[in-house]
Amino acid sequence: MDVVIESCQKLAGVLSVPPSKSYSQRALAASFLIPTLEILNLGKSTDELSVLDIIKSTEAELVWREETHLVVHSSFDFTKDVTIHCHESGLCARLFLGLMLLNKGKTLVEGTGSLLHRPMNSLYPVFDQLGLAYQGQQNHLPITYHGNRRAIDLEIDGSISSQFISGLLYYLVGLNHQQVLRLGIKNLKSKPYLDMTIDLLRGLGASIDWIDGGLQISPSILKSKASILVEGDWSSAAFWIVAAAISGDIALQGLNPNSLQADLKILDIVKEFGAKLNWEKGSLSIQSNRHRPFTADLRDAPDLAPILAVLAIFAEGESKLMGVNRLIHKESNRLSGILNWLESLQIHYSLEENNLMIFGKSKLNLAVERVNDIEFESNGDHRMAMAASVLALFLMGGKLKGCETVQKSYPDFYPDLEKLGGLYVLK
Repeated sequence: MDVVIESCQKLAGVLSVPPSKSYSQRALAASFLIPTLEILNLGKSTDELSVLDIIKSTEAELVWREETHLVVHSSFDFTKDVTIHCHESGLCARLFLGLMLLNKGKTLVEGTGSLLHRPMNSLYPVFDQLGLAYQGQQNHLPITYHGNRRAIDLEIDGSISSQFISGLLYYLVGLNHQQVLRLGIKNLKSKPYLDMTIDLLRGLGASIDWIDGGLQISPSILKSKASILVEGDWSSAAFWIVAAAISGDIALQGLNPNSLQADLKILDIVKEFGAKLNWEKGSLSIQSNRHRPFTADLRDAPDLAPILAVLAIFAEGESKLMGVNRLIHKESNRLSGILNWLESLQIHYSLEENNLMIFGKSKLNLAVERVNDIEFESNGDHRMAMAASVLALFLMGGKLKGCETVQKSYPDFYPDLEKLGGLYVLK
């Protein structure tokens, strides 16, 4: 499905931010570790539904108290052959590759679409340390193995994604071990996401502490029943925060100003850009003001890259995005996609090693230069699709091919765009 975005001078209004799919998936996976888990403010993205399907396939009892209020009663005994189908969710695959090391039966982790091209071999050295036999499609899904529940110290390289480490923590916590275990970590990236996992597992009763070079997991008794409230998603909020900073006046509700989510750093970046920010009674207001160039380090928050590239395009001067090599192995090659935007808009840029410099122009000049509507490709990437939609808004409009991919993280993205005054037509 395609969408035609109409040109827009300004976005304005009030929105409730959707739940964090990253937090929701972690919460749902935690239901494998304790008998009863209550989850409040659960979202409805396809990534969250993928984990729900996995839970259903294990014959757990799901009790819906309200549309977003779920209680999971689980009794998975970790001795069965099981297939974990993650569809296109990278976090789902990496969480369950680690978590299901608890399973002494055969575990098959598989996926579809772009997930089949994303690297999964970061856990292979861990499999070797545990003495497991495994089969995989080179470095990709599907992967098959039998767990052995060995309580030993482990080492992992975190340079590709902290999601593998999160999955291993579920395994180490679920072992119910009697000795202190150590997880050594090299080249850690996206530490805030790992801190989110640690915080959630501590809420279940796990004892996890940072030590030099890694994590220490002490013996602990997990709760038989726990409750998790999923907070609003800073990754989704970032699209409206940037749109307001470029040309808007938007209030966002449901965000945690003290969140562990990595994408909270968007606030510091739009401040540098020149936007006005204000917190009042739990609502964040963002108003456009100045369009200054900025510097953003993406090594811990790579999901911000597409929308920050849009912000840089409208900054009047040279902005710098650091750590862009991490963008290559996402749902699409986001670095290549961003460079295609810049070239089609004739925006000058410089790519030096791991840094991308973008020489932006004012919104007025860009709009004048765009005589014909531009066409964007989503390449099946939800964040590129949403960022391109914001970009098209403030040009002379544009067409996005493959807009249905936003269902992966933000099903109501286009209805919310309309609430703020944006116009679009689905084709």
